[in-house]
Amino acid sequence: YYWLPVCDECSGDGAKATGSGLSSFMGTLSTTFAGAGVALGAVVGAIGAVGAGIIALGMRGADVADIRGSFALLNKTIGNDSTAVLATLKTAFAGTVSDFDLMKMANVALTGGLKASKQDFGLLADAARVLSDRTGTDATLAFGELTKAMVTGKTKGAELLVGVIDNDAAFRAYEKTIGVATGALSEQQKIDATAIALKGQLKTMLDVSGKAQFDFADAVAAATTMVGNFKDNLGEAIAQSPVVQAMWQSF
Repeated sequence: YYWLPVCDECSGDGAKATGSGLSSFMGTLSTTFAGAGVALGAVVGAIGAVGAGIIALGMRGADVADIRGSFALLNKTIGNDSTAVLATLKTAFAGTVSDFDLMKMANVALTGGLKASKQDFGLLADAARVLSDRTGTDATLAFGELTKAMVTGKTKGAELLVGVIDNDAAFRAYEKTIGVATGALSEQQKIDATAIALKGQLKTMLDVSGKAQFDFADAVAAATTMVGNFKDNLGEAIAQSPVVQAMWQSF
């Protein structure tokens, strides 16, 4: 409440003047708070938008952290340095595929039983890009078909990309390598023989054709991927921040 001093003499015209002043004051006050309300609403809205953005980044970052953790564990299990494997994949795909997608598709293959070295991953990725340019197939899908063939020994999908793989010849060669009788390979040994033959075929292909050229489409994809990786790294930092975690635990 506002106390307005009014003297005994304030009557007649004086009283009218006082009433007019009060109305003017209240009008100004109302206008001021109305403007402040709009401004406050805008600030609250902006804060809400920022908060929602941070939450979205953090949720995405949590997914990235989970994939990265699994990627590290799966590679460690077979004796790989996950950081080196990721760097190899990024180089082979020329920066056109996000770290998240690289790790995710590698995790699928490793979970399926793929035992690939850093060099194997590089070979598969290099071949996938060349096959992508040749057939118009997405490079990540080509990579998936190649790794699937190595894990299962089923080469039908891979043969659509690389041509016929002579499994019988692969079996005979592997039998000689490990010193077992003809036809004595176990199912897993047959899969291993097919994987060796496939890698040999991919290496020959790359020796002849060379690696895929970095073209305009690749440049655009790499720029987009760079931005996506930045956002993912930021989100991962938010998701793993002790401050943020403590805040959520306080609710």
